[in-house]
Amino acid sequence: MNNTAVIYVRVSDPSQVDNFSLDSQESACRKKAGELGYTEVKVFREEGISAKTIEERPQLQEALAYCKVKNNCVSAFVVYSFSRLSRKTIDFLTIKAFFKKAGISLVSIVEPSGDNPENELISTIISSINQFDNEIKARVVKANMKARFMQGFPLGKPKLGYKLGIVEGKSCPIPDEPLFSVIKSMWPRIAEEKLSLNQIQREFMKLAYKEYATQSLHGVFTSKFYYGIL
Repeated sequence: MNNTAVIYVRVSDPSQVDNFSLDSQESACRKKAGELGYTEVKVFREEGISAKTIEERPQLQEALAYCKVKNNCVSAFVVYSFSRLSRKTIDFLTIKAFFKKAGISLVSIVEPSGDNPENELISTIISSINQFDNEIKARVVKANMKARFMQGFPLGKPKLGYKLGIVEGKSCPIPDEPLFSVIKSMWPRIAEEKLSLNQIQREFMKLAYKEYATQSLHGVFTSKFYYGIL
């Protein structure tokens, strides 16, 4: 009998890689594989990969490729939960169909799994709920980002001359001295002295004691952000 189980574990946030999330997933999956009688185990760990599609997950692609090789004798694919495979229903069902055609059982630690019609239905419903939950979270994040933007806070990494700081209990960009003052002093000089990008670059070397690419400086002095428009 085939007795090989493939284990796939994943965390989407790089900050989770160093904690016990991946290891705890793998431990639970190894225990389940042992309970089901599989003596050979191949583990694929997706560490800190946040991807919208299954094609963007190298370890998942490698795991599926491993399953395609008949000589590897894979008969079970074990995950901690169906959401570790994908939160998109169509991707989950595509992978599930591949396993069914290949005669590989998809096993979840925390959800009912199996090849009978009832479990097929349950896994499809769970996959749909996972996608729904993901889309609701995305909508909330988008609304929060818009609200923050409308309050006058720029989104993303602070612009050159600024750094993140806490003002009135909120994280927001604050002047990063001495670079902030250098940039501020350059605006009237550019207008009055008609400085070229190369001249601006040399001035930055003298005033900020650091070299910046002309392309980066062009982005600074053509950005609407620096005169108050988000």
